[in-house]
Amino acid sequence: MRKTIVFLTCMCLQIPAFGQEMDSGKIIPYDSTEYYQRLFADNSEFDIRKFTPMPEYGRRELIDAIKPAPGYEYWEWRDSDGDAVLMQKPGELLAYQGDRTYGALVALKVPESGFFAGGHHMPQYSYIVAVAGDFTEDEDLTVEMIDSEEKLIGFLGVVDNIGEVLLHSMAHGYSADRSSPVTGAYREENDLYLLYLYRRSKKDARSDESVKAILYKTGKFEVVGSVVYKTSDTLAWP
Repeated sequence: MRKTIVFLTCMCLQIPAFGQEMDSGKIIPYDSTEYYQRLFADNSEFDIRKFTPMPEYGRRELIDAIKPAPGYEYWEWRDSDGDAVLMQKPGELLAYQGDRTYGALVALKVPESGFFAGGHHMPQYSYIVAVAGDFTEDEDLTVEMIDSEEKLIGFLGVVDNIGEVLLHSMAHGYSADRSSPVTGAYREENDLYLLYLYRRSKKDARSDESVKAILYKTGKFEVVGSVVYKTSDTLAWP
């Protein structure tokens, strides 16, 4: 019997390294705008080429952007550091809006926790104390403590501007990282914002995630997808 030997020819595929794309021999660095435009460019509503970079807002700009839900006559934003928490005294007053006469009603209100908590050794957090009602109308005044992300979302109400977009995103555990087009960009539609946000991966602290989200102007927040876009050999402080 005659034997026929068949040789299988294997094609060697040149696979680009993580964070790079091969294009006719051209290596596109992962941190370049061109790379992200190619990686996230498609015909969907999340085509990164149609997005605008998030503005760079400091804390003061974020606070100034707040237009709370109707019914509040006065509110103030305070930051508590470790000493204030231990001594149960009011945090530092960063800003207020409304008639300062109402300030006496909220001056001694001190919550046990707040939103945007941090601090490695001593707790740090922010909170808002708000007054609903009106002295001049003899209404019953209500003092509300906004001391959680959930309460902050309710306090903000409908989304009025890009500053509130950032606050809503932060309240849901995400942030805007302007170092990458896919971790800090937005696209405004009639009744919603399409967002590219940043999150440290919950599965691997060395990985950074690009998150696609929709924030409706009613305040509803919805994550529609995420992808690890960058990894680091150095473990960042969680």
